[in-house]
Amino acid sequence: MSKGRFKASLYFYRMAVKVKTGGLLLKKYIPEVSYVEIEGSITVKELLAKLGVPEELVAGIVVDGKVVDKSQIIEDGQEVALMAPIAGG
Repeated sequence: MSKGRFKASLYFYRMAVKVKTGGLLLKKYIPEVSYVEIEGSITVKELLAKLGVPEELVAGIVVDGKVVDKSQIIEDGQEVALMAPIAGG
């Protein structure tokens, strides 16, 4: 390689969010902790659809420690916790 020239390298980075679940119903659809690839920013509602999780099974959503709703936009590297409804007897 001659002086003053450089070789361009392309690095591909896959964007992902960490998803944690609480409750047996949600574990039917996804493991307790998993990493989900996303393309760009998506809403929690879109993430649920991507995972195949029915919206009615999600009683609470926490993104990076803050309680949010299904319209919350999530981005690469964020942590999403999904809570199932709790019932007792």
